[in-house]
Amino acid sequence: MMKYSMLVMIAACGGGGAMQAMPDAASHDAMRDASRPVDSEPSTCPDGEDTPASCGPECKRCPQPGHSENGCSNGTCTFTCDSGYHTCSTGCCLDFQSIAVGGPQACGVRSDGALLCWGGDTGNLKAGISQGFTSGIASVALGDQSTCVLTTGGAVQCWGRGDEGELGNGGTADSSTPVAVIGLGSGVTAIAAGDDFFCALTTAGGVKCWGHAGEGQLGDGTANELVATPVQVYASGVAAIGASYEAACAVMTTGAVNCWGDHTLTNNDSGPVAVNISNAVAITGGDTHICALTNAGTVECFGDNFYGPLGDGTNNDADLSSPTQSAIANVTQIAGGDGFTCATSAGAAMCWGGGGEGEIGDDDTANALSPVGVTGLQSGVTQVATGIAALSACALVNGGIWCWGWNNAGQVGDQTTGNQRNTPVQVLGI
Repeated sequence: MMKYSMLVMIAACGGGGAMQAMPDAASHDAMRDASRPVDSEPSTCPDGEDTPASCGPECKRCPQPGHSENGCSNGTCTFTCDSGYHTCSTGCCLDFQSIAVGGPQACGVRSDGALLCWGGDTGNLKAGISQGFTSGIASVALGDQSTCVLTTGGAVQCWGRGDEGELGNGGTADSSTPVAVIGLGSGVTAIAAGDDFFCALTTAGGVKCWGHAGEGQLGDGTANELVATPVQVYASGVAAIGASYEAACAVMTTGAVNCWGDHTLTNNDSGPVAVNISNAVAITGGDTHICALTNAGTVECFGDNFYGPLGDGTNNDADLSSPTQSAIANVTQIAGGDGFTCATSAGAAMCWGGGGEGEIGDDDTANALSPVGVTGLQSGVTQVATGIAALSACALVNGGIWCWGWNNAGQVGDQTTGNQRNTPVQVLGI
């Protein structure tokens, strides 16, 4: 049988054998089984390619992108994953670049721009390509029952529930397939999801929002019930955006934070109002709380603190005029959920707040008033994600995705439903 390397010893593990010349690169490419996906490598090579019986001192695994063939163990060819790939349940899978969680669903954008999702009301337990997006996606934002994506070309498309205008296409009909958001065919750098509204950040530093507006969350100075096309909040001057259940916020290029909508326990503002934070670089919102990441790596939060999502060791609420500082340092990224908050700190995943559904990830169901480490995820974490109506969370770890918490619709990605996960599990098949 023809082998993968230029010259290889044909033998059982530890045995001897004869030398055999190998084909050139073109012949090798012709041998490859084109039907086998990059991320679907079997645990051992099929008979006739490279079986454990032929595994020798120079063991070569069946040719497959993403794998570095590197040895033989107990008669089986072993492997490591190439750069740009991570170890997954099917062998080596392409790395992911970002993740998002929203209600009963989670999604990831792969390094090749493909969008993969799992969970949700449709009972999609197995992670797979969503809406045919095999490439071209930069990021995804998940509302309660609608989804928007930002393409690599700077356009925004949405699908799902549309009765509040959250699809941004000028109508109020639901859509099972992506529709273009009016006026956002290019020039967008980030998107953020509330319950039933979305906001976009433009290359000019402007902000536009659309969808439900009853609490002033579109920021245009009105409180219309819905606006089905984007309205302008800022023309320029914004560096980052975030949203909570019924509010949105902007981090200005100066580091100041302004919010609009139902952003505190007592105020509904239809236009931006200042928050007493002056050195922010990022902003996130949960169900009824908002947190900002500062340039010092600290986190400042305000809002409802009944379950402890503000992370200051108390249950005391905080107003936007006097945010409280969470008991955590060296933070690089934050995400707000339904009554809890998560962050990355020095490569570790940390969460705090409500824990009744396992959303803290520390193998407990107690609330955590201060940040605690997520079990098993204390290094290699580059992003955490949760959502405004989510009782689960996910982390991007060395290119792979791990999730924990509520699993009523399969959103933790282990292809089961009904049982919460109090510690992280790796999303299967990706």
